[in-house]
Amino acid sequence: MGCCLGDKAPEELLFWLSGRRTRWRARWAEVPSEWATWADAQLGEPPSPLPEVGAENVQAMRYDRLSAHRAAWGQVFTPPALARALTACWAGAPGRILDPACGGGSLLLAIADRAPGTTAEIVGRLEGWDRDPLAAWLCRGELIDWALQRCTGPVPGPLAIRVQDAVHARVERPFSSVVGNPPYLEAKRMESADPGLRARLRQRVPALRGAFDLYLAFLTLGFEWVEPGGQLLWLVPNKVLEGRYAEGFRKKHGASVHTVIDLASLKPRPFPGTGVYPVILDLRSEESREPVRTVRIERLEQLENPTVQIVERPAFRGPWFAPASTWGVLNPLLGLPPLGTVATFVSTVSFHRRGLREQYVHNTREEGDYPYLGASSFTRKTEVGVFRVDWAGGWIRYDRAALSAAGNPLPDLEDTFLRPKVILCQHAIRVRAVADREGRWVTKDVYPVGWPVDPRWSVEVLAAVLNSTVFTALYNTLYRGIVVGGDTYHYLPAFLRQIPVPDDVRGIQEHAERVVRLQSHFDPLEWDLLDRAVAEAYGINEKERRELIEVHLALSSEKPGK
Repeated sequence: MGCCLGDKAPEELLFWLSGRRTRWRARWAEVPSEWATWADAQLGEPPSPLPEVGAENVQAMRYDRLSAHRAAWGQVFTPPALARALTACWAGAPGRILDPACGGGSLLLAIADRAPGTTAEIVGRLEGWDRDPLAAWLCRGELIDWALQRCTGPVPGPLAIRVQDAVHARVERPFSSVVGNPPYLEAKRMESADPGLRARLRQRVPALRGAFDLYLAFLTLGFEWVEPGGQLLWLVPNKVLEGRYAEGFRKKHGASVHTVIDLASLKPRPFPGTGVYPVILDLRSEESREPVRTVRIERLEQLENPTVQIVERPAFRGPWFAPASTWGVLNPLLGLPPLGTVATFVSTVSFHRRGLREQYVHNTREEGDYPYLGASSFTRKTEVGVFRVDWAGGWIRYDRAALSAAGNPLPDLEDTFLRPKVILCQHAIRVRAVADREGRWVTKDVYPVGWPVDPRWSVEVLAAVLNSTVFTALYNTLYRGIVVGGDTYHYLPAFLRQIPVPDDVRGIQEHAERVVRLQSHFDPLEWDLLDRAVAEAYGINEKERRELIEVHLALSSEKPGK
């Protein structure tokens, strides 16, 4: 599903499609006449005129060469190897199978390879939708080609590959299985890709809330498309496990989860050039009280014989892929209150248009400027460490009125920055936080800020808990799915608020105040004492804390006591 490319289809794409047609015709010329007649009738003409390409000039492009032309609409074709791996999770139920965002057809082809029956029976069970006529035409051609490579039994009936917007689809006969890789179109890109789409989605799916991505509409509507007892098998961003906008979906359908397979560590990356870290989500249309199967794989072939970890419900809160040695330590902590009940975190200064940043951020101070963390962020210099700031010397002219008029609003200066707060480094192997007791720093969005809302907490205690071994271990365990490149995490405000924190922090305050006072002359031994105090507040003993350090901070150069 996605916007129709139509006349916008680039020459390279049309050339590729013409090459596919040339190869199809060459093979189809060798099949029995009744099959060739069926193939011609089912394929029809492409929606955009294709240049004629001789067989000798056909480029052997892969499916993913098409994805660059479709990414603006959230359309990324599923590589055939990943499609085969995903459909290895298909339960094989008899009945009709739907791919509501069929693209080039790789998922339907992978299902066809696994389904029993004659060619005509298998083809008759498959249905695909795509809003883009070019994608539907390609899917139709690939499915015809699959059928003609078998040519056994009776000739199939008409293909059910339709040019159809899945968001507005209504089905009279539900499907036994729904399999799909829905569009990865973020909320911030949705309006520019398809004006009015968000409003139409909200009207069609009233349960959608917040800054939802397009794929969530597919997941919600899937329960309308599938029959009782049917299977829904999705390849989706792992944000569905954590994102605030998907919270309602998790609460409603958490009991339908059968298996979660984490692909964040998959090598090579399944969708190179994108910031998407996918999971395979296996849902059943009827609720279950059985434990959830969770799997993490690094190679696609592991899906054939996965190492399965069983997680007791309710488990649709995150991919709990914890090492067995630490899960027993961390599991009892899940009953503690989450960070969101004692503190608030918000994202900060972001420049949305090219050139704006350079107008307001510079390395020399002018009258009225504020010290700014993130001025040199493109150098990958980390200015926020554990209990310390390594300022690169940036300054910002905080002109809210001018930037608002330019369509780039900033948060309120007094309420966000000129107050005691904690500053967090969003991208790191471990959590890094510093207490800004004087409210000195303005920060770029890579450095979210937060402050306590519970009177028992102070900014010193908040920084101490965030920097602790236990907090990082909990985050790594609950949100391992958002690891990037194997060694960097995204500590997003929406995710932070879910992490359990100690219920009683009185034993932390004195140690925390001392460490924060000394943060300009950082003492690792003082930090180690503070880290022990936080662990004790969590109910973790020293042996367990040391085990967590070895497992969860193994890659970090910033460890307590180092």
